[in-house]
Amino acid sequence: DFFGMSTAAIDRSYTQLYKTLLPTAETLIKARITRAENALHASIGIAFLLFLIVAYFSVGICRAIIVNIRSLARSAHAFADGDLSERVNLDARDELGQVGENFNEMADGLSALLKVSRENEARLHDLSVHLEERVKERTTELEFAQRLTESLLRRNEALMRTSMDGIHVMDLNGG
Repeated sequence: DFFGMSTAAIDRSYTQLYKTLLPTAETLIKARITRAENALHASIGIAFLLFLIVAYFSVGICRAIIVNIRSLARSAHAFADGDLSERVNLDARDELGQVGENFNEMADGLSALLKVSRENEARLHDLSVHLEERVKERTTELEFAQRLTESLLRRNEALMRTSMDGIHVMDLNGG
């Protein structure tokens, strides 16, 4: 019966352990599960908050890019339609900002080139008007000189005839 007593003692010890340790273990496990659930809820909350922050900034960046691209396109269309004073004003320090600055430089260069071309055209027009006036003046002068020359030529012809008649008469008279 030693085995019976030992078995009974072991059974009592297990029962006592079961009654004291099991509730304590269950309490510890439940506390751990609660802490894990709280950590999970906090992690989910933080992840959701981070997702919202990233979404907010992504939408803001996307909107800024779209607004800048639309502004650039609007300015390009206005410039192409003949508004040479159109310039792009992008408040960006990225590649789109560089594109805007390059657009403005191109617009300034083209405007300057067109200004020079118009000035040259005006100068050429002035020169052609002055040239026409000069040609008219010179033509008038030449026409006057031609009339004067013709008049002198007729006078010289008349003098030559008169002189020839006088010489011819002298020859007939012997002198």
